[in-house]
Amino acid sequence: MSLRFDEDARHEYLEAIGFYGRAAERFVQAVDAAIAQIHGDPERFREVEPGVRSCRVQKFPYSILLHAG
Repeated sequence: MSLRFDEDARHEYLEAIGFYGRAAERFVQAVDAAIAQIHGDPERFREVEPGVRSCRVQKFPYSILLHAG
């Protein structure tokens, strides 16, 4: 499976890193953990609309959306 950030998502991710300041490292680790879960079993995440699944980033108010295809 190949993963890539949508350009808008990449921008939001980088802004969030700046926003979290001293907690930025924990945010990056939480996003990395979510991505690892997605790699492990993408089908386990809830489908929020046809062809789109959502993986919540633990301890932060973000979700990663997975688009099929």
